[in-house]
Amino acid sequence: TRSPCGPADTAIGEGGLVRQLDFAESPRKPSFPEPWLTFGLGAFGGLVLGVMFAMITGWFGRWLRDPREIERATGLSAQRLAPDTPLVVAGNAPRTVLVVPIERGAPSGVVAQRLLSSASHQGGTATFLDLSNPLTPTVNGNGLAVGPMIDQLESQYSMVVVHLPGLATDATLAALRNNRPVLLVAPAGRVSRARLEAAVQMLHRLQVPCAGVVIGDEPRTRVL
Repeated sequence: TRSPCGPADTAIGEGGLVRQLDFAESPRKPSFPEPWLTFGLGAFGGLVLGVMFAMITGWFGRWLRDPREIERATGLSAQRLAPDTPLVVAGNAPRTVLVVPIERGAPSGVVAQRLLSSASHQGGTATFLDLSNPLTPTVNGNGLAVGPMIDQLESQYSMVVVHLPGLATDATLAALRNNRPVLLVAPAGRVSRARLEAAVQMLHRLQVPCAGVVIGDEPRTRVL
């Protein structure tokens, strides 16, 4: 018959060298460290890492989302196009302001009209030159002389607002002067950091002043 004793008892009974070293004790705490300490350290570490990630994304991310981020990235004054808010170029009032969109969908036409309205209310005479159509009429197969055209308007009016199709166009390059600040216009929502910085660097290389950046107003949901 099989002995009911365990292997250790059998070995001891047969003169083996098996002996019990110590006794097992119940732990004082079922877990270590305490769950509240582990949860607190994990939440604090996650919060710190999240804030660091948000700051790095804000400084070096691909997109810019508000005027403050644009001001930090470019060092230029930035403003959101709010409804019925006048736009005024800071500093000494220039004779000519070139309004240039940096992306498709930018409300550069609205910005140009708002600038014209503000200049008209400030006194003096102002005029608007719309060259935003890329299919600008030509004379004898040659493009219009944009530079002399603006020069003539400057001699007749106290302020000229010129709406241009984009920065890298023939009309814009012909209109650029070191005494004609450029107002960059970005669409509502996210603004491409690469495109904005490329536009600012191009103006800097050409020694053309930049009056700032205007961001389109985001559409608001109507509450019924």
